[in-house]
Amino acid sequence: MIKELKEIKDGNHDIIAEFYKQYRGEFISWANNRYSIDKDDSKDIFQECLLDFYLSIMEDKLTEVNVTIKTYLFSLCKYKIYNLKKYKDKYVALERVFGITLVDEIRNESDINSAILLSAISKLPHKYQKLLTLYYIEENCLEAISNKLKFKNVNVTKKTKSMCMKLLTKNVREIEFNLKNQCATGS
Repeated sequence: MIKELKEIKDGNHDIIAEFYKQYRGEFISWANNRYSIDKDDSKDIFQECLLDFYLSIMEDKLTEVNVTIKTYLFSLCKYKIYNLKKYKDKYVALERVFGITLVDEIRNESDINSAILLSAISKLPHKYQKLLTLYYIEENCLEAISNKLKFKNVNVTKKTKSMCMKLLTKNVREIEFNLKNQCATGS
């Protein structure tokens, strides 16, 4: 194995192409039979794992393998499958919790977190939403926010922002709790 890794590191891309040809079909069947992953997702996962494998070698993160290359690649792929299934479960739960069909732009954990945050913000009173926009988006100082929102002084603005953040945190936790319950019950 070490010899093959060194050859890849030295620029022999034929080895990667050979791994691709040798294991791709078997992986697609294995992923479908064992995890019910469709052919397109299986192809994507295998390609991503082969790329991760290659990059790990080129970046000296992988210098030896104590198992067969097939076992190593399938192990990488298995974790990508778990992440895909976890993502899809959250996606379905998001649709159920919000009662809408989400757009295809939500493709990863970061997008799911953004959707949760946006939903939590939308549940805040309008004045809190405006305060967050002025502070985090428009980057106004507390004094400017105090003037724009007609608060008595900066201390009132600080206190209001603190209450706003507590409520936002509570909203996010409630949404995450509902999502976990939806994922767990499958309903």
